[in-house]
This record gives sequence, structure tokens and C-alpha cells, in this order.
Amino acid sequence: MRRPLSAHRPVHGSVLQQVPRAIARLPHTVRRAIPVAILCFGILALGVARLTEVHGAMRTPARPGSSGGSTPTITSFDAPGAGTGALQGTFGTSINASGDIAGIYLTSPNVAHGFVRSGSTGTITVFNAPNAGSALNQGTFPTSIDIAGDVTGMYFDANNAYHGFVRSGATGAMTEFDVTGAPTNVGHRGTTPISINDSGSITGIYIDTNAVRHGFVRTVSNGTATFATFNVTNAGSPLGTAALSINAAGEITGSYVDTSGVFHGFVRSAAGTITASIDAPGAGTVAAKGGFSFTGTLPLSIDAAGDIAGIYTDSNGVHHGFFYTASANTPTFTTFDVTGAGTAGLFPGTMPASINFAGDIGGFYEDSSGVNHAFFRSASTGTITAPLDAAGASTSGMFPGTMLISINAVGDGTGTYTDTNGVFHGFVLAPPSAATPTFSPAPGAYSSAQTVTISDATTGASIYYTTDGTTPTTASALYSGPISVDSTETIEAIATAVGFSNSAAGSAIYTISTNPPAGTPTFSPAAGTYTSAQTVSISDATTGATIYYTTNGTTPTTASTAYTGPISVSSTETIEAIAAAPAFSNSAVATAAYTINAPAPDFTVSVSPTTLTIVAGQSGQATFTVTPQNGFNSKVSFACSGLPSEASCSFSPTSVTPNGAPLTTTLTVSTTAASAAMRFPVPPSQRPIYAVLFPLLAMLFGLSARRRRAIGSLRLLGLLVLLTVGLGLTSCSGGNTAPVGNPGTPVGTSSASVSASVVGAAAHSAILTITITH
Repeated sequence: MRRPLSAHRPVHGSVLQQVPRAIARLPHTVRRAIPVAILCFGILALGVARLTEVHGAMRTPARPGSSGGSTPTITSFDAPGAGTGALQGTFGTSINASGDIAGIYLTSPNVAHGFVRSGSTGTITVFNAPNAGSALNQGTFPTSIDIAGDVTGMYFDANNAYHGFVRSGATGAMTEFDVTGAPTNVGHRGTTPISINDSGSITGIYIDTNAVRHGFVRTVSNGTATFATFNVTNAGSPLGTAALSINAAGEITGSYVDTSGVFHGFVRSAAGTITASIDAPGAGTVAAKGGFSFTGTLPLSIDAAGDIAGIYTDSNGVHHGFFYTASANTPTFTTFDVTGAGTAGLFPGTMPASINFAGDIGGFYEDSSGVNHAFFRSASTGTITAPLDAAGASTSGMFPGTMLISINAVGDGTGTYTDTNGVFHGFVLAPPSAATPTFSPAPGAYSSAQTVTISDATTGASIYYTTDGTTPTTASALYSGPISVDSTETIEAIATAVGFSNSAAGSAIYTISTNPPAGTPTFSPAAGTYTSAQTVSISDATTGATIYYTTNGTTPTTASTAYTGPISVSSTETIEAIAAAPAFSNSAVATAAYTINAPAPDFTVSVSPTTLTIVAGQSGQATFTVTPQNGFNSKVSFACSGLPSEASCSFSPTSVTPNGAPLTTTLTVSTTAASAAMRFPVPPSQRPIYAVLFPLLAMLFGLSARRRRAIGSLRLLGLLVLLTVGLGLTSCSGGNTAPVGNPGTPVGTSSASVSASVVGAAAHSAILTITITH
């Protein structure tokens, strides 16, 4: 049997081993873009196991809601101000039993900041440790959140030294701390908190001046914090001992690395006794060389019962999941792999990250194409639900896909995914909810005691119930058999099941009376679907009965609103009612659901008069009316189409906004009178002559102009001819001429469309007949 949960907060981790070497092989422009993103995974979500690879690396910056459906739902979110560049964005790193999430968001130039997202409202609050640095690879890195909303983590100061912090969930106050004996001013050395339990105890790693890792636990008593440090016997240097998770009982699990570079697990009791080594069957025994792999066993998360989830790698560097019953008299390993997990890539295989109090495990796996997918493993059945992918998750890039990092007591989870632009986004994973319990016999009024059974459609569900009017929780009475109801009583119940969130509460009111029940109330008009608001009357056949009703979905009682007159129903609504009368027990509940499908707001148009007769060159006017319908109150603009040529329209005013009453605009149609036509005097047969004559005359005139001693008669002749032709071109008479003037608005009758429109909606129009005369 598992010990009861006070409010266990699971902790997570994973593996990024030889990140510095891999990153060093990337182009310089890429290397500068990713350090903090890699660090987030390496330290907090994907790689507590090995912050860097070798001694020399430590001298440089490390570069490593469900709605009742049958499957979990994933909802994405972004911290305000999160960067939108490649390998920037938002990471959910820890989720508590209330659904509150702590995490990190990255801004340019890859500076880390903390945030807390409320599980009840979704509101995101951002924060920074007071002394956190603000340069490349620096900032605030939350790692874990407890049931009170207290957040722990680390920050890099301006000198790249590591320090711990605790942020109060109640006040937001920040307390910075360093493990006793840990360096405080040496770059890439110092204190790295990893996990906080619901008593406020914190465990993690501190790195000494020689780059050797040690475990620590911080406890607070009467406002005073104390530190205990520890090392596993046989831990090698520099990787040493890494404490990764602490449960409600104060038990700690983590890993140590032996002198040959192989990883092993350990468990430290609350009293300080260390059990080691813990090695998964099939774990490799020869240290990995290069790549992103490690060799051995890596416990990552411990639950309230002392059971552990983690990863081990085989001799080929492929990751596998394990579940270890550390607290059992005879501890056992259960190993598992997600179907579809690959055997090559950045994180080959199955990567469990977190275990909750029920033993359910969440994590992610990498498929054969190198894409990550989240998974959920049920403790009761061992069934694995996968793949779980966020909408919009990428299938290519450096960290493609969806990575589940932490799950809480009810199976809610958080993590991160990358979009097609390489930007990270946080998410909330909500398991499907269990079915709402049902009751037999049906709630109602009875003249004798009843034996009530409660059932649930979710396989393996446990039902918890109350009979005192309070909302049931998992601390309420556990249903184990029929309930005897011999007096008026309300039973409420919820269902819980492994892999499901708690169901909605079901409620049943049983009225037990030896008196006959009053008549069941009736409604007029009858329940149904209507296109307009309804006035509903409730009546009852029992003489002297008082009717009580509700409209908010709750079951009516004699404490509900007493019916005194018709009820106006202007939107979709359900009315429930009972009748009570002297010498009668309360009636059965009557229910009437009214669906009001009122037409959408709209308007109509009309024009008056519908016909205009206009003399060309003059104008005519008509009145254009807009009449609102069904509460229409948007701005309407006007336009004309189909007018005769040389005619135009205008409106005064140019738009109207009706609000309950028709509004008008004056439409003016303006026309154009015919104008005199200019005529061309040259017959078409003679026009080629002019085409030749003009250049010739111009040459003669130009020649005489340049040669001032030329014969004067040539100049005179050229001038006379040009003047004659010019005058002929501007003549306005006779011959075979072609008119080029404005004929005006043509005589005749045409139909014009006068329309009124709203942006984004179809226009309404009326036809105006226009007759043009001279």
C-alpha cells in the first residue's frame, strides 16, 4: 500500500551529457544563439546528470485541462515578454498538486527569467532573483514548486557564479542562499537547488572550487535554515554526487558517478542513511565516449511512497525507462520502453522525467526520425499513452517535438515544445476526467426509505461521497456499498481513477416522506427551441402549493427562489422547479430547457421615391432608409452602382448607426449636360499630306533660322505655311469632321442599385429607376 500523499511535488531531470563537445562543432552563429536554451535543459529539465563533461569545461559557460474526453489535452502558453527567436521562449519545469507551474522564459540575448502560472486562473507572474545577472547565459532558473506555491531554483550572478533562491508563494518575497562551504564568487561554481517538497525542504547540488559535485539538503525550522551536505561512497571526481529529488518524507534520490565514469543511483533516508548503488538490470558498465549519451543508471524522481522513476542506458547508449520500488522489503525494477522509441539520435529511446504519488510516470521519447513525443505511463496497469503532441509542435530542428517534464498528483503535466521556427512554448497537459457518478434509484420524492447505489462508467474508478451538503474530495467517505436513506438527504459524489483527473460532482436529492408528494410543476410554454424571448409560467395541480425554482443548474429546494410570477427567458436557459404544500412531501423536480435561437442582428433598406426623372445636367434626390432588426446597432455606409454614364451619386450623411429606430440619408443623383464638340477640318484622304508637310516646313524654317543670311523669302514662306496649317487645325467648322466633345448623360431609363453595408458583412440594396430626359 502506498503511503497517503500530503501534497507530493514530483521532480524531474534527464540527460545531456557531452553537450559542450557537440555544440562546439556547430557554426559560431548558432553556438551564440543556444547556450541558455541548452543550459535550461541541461541543468533543469533534461540534464542534471552532467552539467559539463570534463574538468576544463567547468571553466567556461556550460553549453549544453481536461474536459472529460478520452485522451489528455494539451494547452500551450507563453510567458509575457518571452523571446521569439530560435531557441528562445517558454519552458514549464515543474507543476504542483494545484496545477501551479514554475518555469523559465528566455529573452534576447539568451537571458533567463522565472515565472509562475496559476493553475486556477492561468495568470502568469514573472520574476527575477534580485542579484541575477543580465548578460548572455545569466539570469534566473526556477526548478521546482511546492503545494504552497513556493519556488526554488538557481540564478547566475554577473560573475557567472551559481546561487540558490526560494520565492514565497504567498508574498512573492525572494530569499537567496548559498550552501555552507560552497563558493560564492567563482564562475560556474556554487549552489544549484533542484527540488523542493511540501515541507519546504530543498535538495540539490553544490559545486566546490575544484569543480566537484556534492549533494545537499536545506531545511527550515522556526525560520532558521540549516544545511546538510553529503557524498555517496565511491563517488568519483569531478562529477561526484547529484541529489535530484526529495519527497514529502524527506527521502532523496539522485545519482553518483564512479571513478570509471559510470552512473549509479542512490537513495538517502530522512535520517541521512544512504543506500547505494542502485543499478537497473541491463544498464551499461563501460563509460560512454562522446555524443549525448551516458552509461549507467540515473534516478530522477521519487514519490511519497519512496518509489523511483528514472533512466538507464544500455551498452549502445540507448535510453530506457525504469520504475524502482526502493522502499519495499525486496526492491524490484520494472523496465519499460515506449513503442516507437528510436535507438539513435540526440536522445535515443525512452526518457521518464517525473513520477507522482500514485506511481504514474510522465516523460518523453525520441522516435526514429529524431522527433520528441510526450508519454504517460499508468501505475495500475503499466499502460503507456503515447504519442502526446502539442498542436504546432515541430518535426525538425535541434529539439523537435514535445517534451513532458513534470507531472503532479492528479496527472496534470507541464513541459515545452518547439514550433517550426525553433521557438519554445510551455504547455499544460490535462488528463481526461473520470465520468461523473450516477445514482440509483433516481433522485426524487419517496414515501419510504431508499437504498441508494452509486456507480461510475470509468473502469477502476473510486467513488467518494458526502451526505452533509459539502463538496466531496478524496478525503471524503469512500463508497463501498449501498447507502440507506431513510430521511430527506442529499448525496454528492466524485470519481477518481488512475490516469484521469477527478470527475465533476454528481448530486442526488432524496425526499423521504410518508405524505404523498405534491404534484410535479408544469411549464408554459413547453420546453423547446424558440426564435424569440419567452415568458414562462409555472403552475402546479396541488392546491395551496408553493413553487420554488432555480435557473443556475442547481437542484431547487425550499430555500430556492419562490415563484411569484412569469419568468422572462431571453437567452438559452434551464428552469428547474419543485412544489411544496402542507400535508404533502416535496414534489419531484421538474425541468424545462429553453433554447433561444434569436435571428442575428441585421437591417433592411428602402428608397423613396423608387423612380427619378432627371433632365440631363440637373440632379434628383431620394430618401434612403435603414431599418434595424434584432438589436442591430452597427455603422452602415452607402454606395451606388449601375448609374448611367456621366452620372454620379452622393449621400448626406455618408453613414449612419441605427440604434433601435430607422435612420435615413438623402441620396442625390447628379447628371451631365452635353457640351460643344471640337471638329477636325482635314478630310481623312488628305491627312497623309500633312504628315509629310509638317517635318518639311519645320526643316525649312529651322534652316532659315540658322542661316541668318539665307534668302528672306524662304523664311517668310515657311512662316506663312505654318500659320495657315495651324489655323486650319483649330477651325471649328464643316467638311468631313469628327466630334470630340462631351455628349453628356444619355437619354433613357436605367436601374441603379443603392446599397448599405457593414464592414465584414453582406450588403443590402434597393433598386432606383432613373429616367434621363433633355
